[in-house]
This record gives sequence, structure tokens and C-alpha cells, in this order.
Amino acid sequence: TATVRHAGSSRFGDNHKWGTFPSVSLAWSLSDEAFMQGTSGWLNNLKLRAGYGVTGNQNGIEPYKSLAILSADGASYYDATTGTWKKSYVQAQNTNPDLKWESTAQLNIGLDFGLFGNRITGTIEGYYKRTNDLLWTVPLPKESGYTSSMTNVGVLDNKGIEFTLNTVNLNLRNFQWTSSFN
Repeated sequence: TATVRHAGSSRFGDNHKWGTFPSVSLAWSLSDEAFMQGTSGWLNNLKLRAGYGVTGNQNGIEPYKSLAILSADGASYYDATTGTWKKSYVQAQNTNPDLKWESTAQLNIGLDFGLFGNRITGTIEGYYKRTNDLLWTVPLPKESGYTSSMTNVGVLDNKGIEFTLNTVNLNLRNFQWTSSFN
């Protein structure tokens, strides 16, 4: 299978409102191949699979975080034409036209197996996941005139191997006992 998602969001800066997120996966059922027929007495399933995909994230971003916003937090001034005191407006948030999608790319490679009438089944899977352009509210020095700015920072990597083993220990007419180990 293969897909491509092209998504846009008004939460991001003018330079990066759109993101493209592809994915692809494939599987090969080795146990269905002619060269594996000699194992059919004990091997019920042997499947090799792989997948790669990129996802985009906009969670946690409030609308307008990439735009300049005014606030009535400025000093008060006297309007002589109306005879009233008024609040002045100041820029409360700086612009970030380069605010963009946080993206996560993940690669999985796995092997599924079933043995002895599928009384023993399991999976061995390796994965590598990298998140780029993490969305983060960064505190700014008071001298800047702002308290913080939403921006893209850093990279985060996750990787590992996962193993799952399932067994049917007893399979009686009125009673079944199974175990699972991860």
C-alpha cells in the first residue's frame, strides 16, 4: 500500500502552511511460497513486513500563533478630544512566518510467525522513529518585549525492538488457557 496526504493549516506561518506526508508498506507471506512447502507440518505462518510513513502534527498550537497580535496592555493616555483616558495597544506576540508542521517519520520492519497449528504465534519488530521540527513555546527575554514565542525546535529519536509471543497452553471444550508475553 502507498498513500500521500497533502494537508494545510492556517495555524502555521505564511511560508509553511502546507505539509506533505507519504507512507508505504509491504508484506511478503513467506509461508505461502513453494520453497516453504516442506515446513507446512509445523510452520503455519511466516510473514516479513516493512513500513515507512511520515505524519504531521499541529496539536497544541492555538490559532494565530504565527501572527502578530495586538493587546490593550499599553500605557494609558488622555484623549483630549473626548476628555477620556484610553488604553494604548501594543504588539503582544511577534510574527513567525516560518512556523511549520512538526513531522514524525517512522520505519518498522517485522516478522510474524505461527507454529504448530498456530498454538504459538508471535512478532519480532524493529522500529526507528524521528520527530523533526518539534513545536515548542520558547520563553523570550523580557528585553524583547514578549514573554514567549511558538517555534520549531529540535529533533527527537525513538528506536527499539519489540517481541511478542502468544501461546495456547490448553484448548479444551469448556476451558482455554492462553499466555502472552511482550
